[in-house]
Amino acid sequence: MVNIVDALKGYVTSELVSKAAGMLGEEPSGITKAAASLIPTVLGGLLNKSTDTSAFGSIFDLLQNKQNDSWMDNLGGLIGGGNLAQNDPKDIAGGLMGSLFGSKVGGIIDLVSSVAGVKKSSSSGLMGMVGPLVMSYLGRKIRKEGLDAFGLSKFLGSQSGNIAAALPSGMGDLIGFAKGTGGAARESVSKATSTARESVSRATSTASAAATSAATTATKHIESGSNGGGNKWLWPLLLAALAAGAFYFTKGCETPDVPKVDVTEQMDKMKDAATDAAGTVADAAGNVADAAGDAAGNVVDAASDVAGNVADAAGNAVDAAGNAVGALGAFFKKKLANGFELNIPENGIESKLLTFVDGDNAIDKTTWFNFDRLTFATGSANLDMDKSGEQLTNIAEIMKSYPNIKVKLGGYTDNTGNEAANLTLSQSRADAVMAALVAKGVAADRIETEGYGIAHPIGDNATPEGRAMNRRIALRLTAK
Repeated sequence: MVNIVDALKGYVTSELVSKAAGMLGEEPSGITKAAASLIPTVLGGLLNKSTDTSAFGSIFDLLQNKQNDSWMDNLGGLIGGGNLAQNDPKDIAGGLMGSLFGSKVGGIIDLVSSVAGVKKSSSSGLMGMVGPLVMSYLGRKIRKEGLDAFGLSKFLGSQSGNIAAALPSGMGDLIGFAKGTGGAARESVSKATSTARESVSRATSTASAAATSAATTATKHIESGSNGGGNKWLWPLLLAALAAGAFYFTKGCETPDVPKVDVTEQMDKMKDAATDAAGTVADAAGNVADAAGDAAGNVVDAASDVAGNVADAAGNAVDAAGNAVGALGAFFKKKLANGFELNIPENGIESKLLTFVDGDNAIDKTTWFNFDRLTFATGSANLDMDKSGEQLTNIAEIMKSYPNIKVKLGGYTDNTGNEAANLTLSQSRADAVMAALVAKGVAADRIETEGYGIAHPIGDNATPEGRAMNRRIALRLTAK
C-alpha cells in the first residue's frame, strides 16, 4: 500500500523547495523540514475529523471539488498564501484549515517554525501550499477510485501509522491526534475472539440440528412404512442425513430388488447410525470451536502476559523512583501574574525557577535547573505527555507570565551505548521539550536548545541511580 505521506512529499521537489526558499528568505533545508511537518499535520487533522460524520461530510465536499485539480500542477504559485493560515473564508483551502484546526492554526505555525528553524511567516506561507496539495491529491483519489466519504475515511484510517510516524514531536498533542493503545488493541482482540466463538457455536448448533432432524425424519418414515420393499424411496433421505456426518449407509442399495428385512431391527440400526453421525458432526464442529477458542484465548492470554510484564516493570520503576519524587517536597498552590494557578512541589524546578526570576540573581552560564517530572520513551525523544504534561504546562505558564524570560534547554544522557547516538538523542529530547513548550503558547524565539550527550554528568554512571540522574533535561535563563 502506498504511504500517503511519502507520496505527498514527492511533490515537494527540489525545484519547488528552491523557489520557496528564495521567495521566503529561508534555507532549503528549513523549507524541506517545514513541508515535511505540515503534510502529516494536515493529514492528521483530516483523520481526526473522519470520525465526525457531520463535519467530515462537509470536508469531503470540499475535497471532491474539481477546482482542486489545478492546484497540484501549480504549487509554486501558491507559496506565500498566508490567507490560509488566517482562515480566510473566501479561500476554499483556508476553509479546510479552519475546519480542521480552528484556533490551533497559530500554534501549528509556531511549532513548525520551531522544528524547521524558519520564520512564522514562512510556515504560514508554506501552509498555503501544503493545504491545496493535500486537497488536490485526495480529490484526484476520490474521483479515480470512486470513493465516498466512508471510503475516504477508511483509506485515511489505513494510513494512521504512517501519519503518526511522520508528525513532528509535540504536534500530535497539539492537534489531538488519536493514537491506538494496548488496551484498545486487547479489547479488539477480545471482541474478535468473542465474535468468532459465537459464529462457530451457531454453525455447530445448526449443523448438528440439521443432521439430527434429517435422521429423525427418515426414521419416522421407516417406522410408519410396511415390511416390504415399499420403503425404498426413503433410503435417499436417510443417506442424506448420514452424509451430513460424512457417513454413507450403502448396503442393499446396489440392486432394485431389496430383500425383506426385519424393519424394526434395521430401523434401530439406522437410527443409531444417524445419531452417531449427528454426534460426529457436533463433535467435529465442537473441536473446531474449541480450537478456535483456544487459539484466540492464547492470543488474549499472551497479550495479557505482556501487559502484565509491562505493568510490573513500570511498577518497579515507580518504586525505584519513589525516593526521588519524595525529595521534591510537599506540593503547594501558587498563582501567577497571568492568573494561572500552579500546583508545584517546594523543591521542584518550578519553585527554583521562580525564586531565581524574582530574586536579584545575575544570569550566568552555570546555573541550570533540572526538570524533575519529565518522562521519555526508552531510547527515544517521544515525551510521555500523561506523565510530563503538568510540568511542561507549568514552565510554559511561568514563561508566559514573565514575558522577558528567555531560556536554553540542555539535553543529557548517561554513558550507556554509542556516544554519537547519545549526542543525537540528547539534542532530539531537548528539541522535543522545546516543541512541547511552543505548542503550549511560548514563542519559539524565546527558547534555544543544545544536546550535550554524555558530557557533564551529575551522577555516577557506574550505578543505576547515577545513570538515571544523568539522563535529564535542564534549563537555564538567558534573559529575564
